Amino acid sequence: MSIHEGSRRIGDEPSGDEALKLALARWRNRPERLSGPIEALVLTELGRIRRIVDGLEQLILARLIHNLERSFDEEELRSLCFALSVNYDDLQGSGRAARMRGLVGYCFRHGLIGELTEELRRLRPGLNF
Repeated sequence: MSIHEGSRRIGDEPSGDEALKLALARWRNRPERLSGPIEALVLTELGRIRRIVDGLEQLILARLIHNLERSFDEEELRSLCFALSVNYDDLQGSGRAARMRGLVGYCFRHGLIGELTEELRRLRPGLNF
């Protein structure tokens, strides 16, 4: 069974660069389109904002992984996966730390970071997830 079978998904909305490209394509098709220099400035700023957001996402994911590694043993990680409908055995990597990174990566790719952090806060209310 693959990691996608039996797992919940939250929509098929594009994310990251694909979402930005889709938004730009929709914007370019608008009749009240901006002129060349203004459009170039907007595109430059959107690219800069995307890089900032990417950096923030990486910091958030690194913090989640760090808190998981210091707060959950392997059996608790299995229970966390079960609560999120993620098959523990399908996570990438071998060993507890690698599987924790795999879980966070899986949740990020499938739009489940909110559900992951909600479950972590429920299980460890004293930690800041």
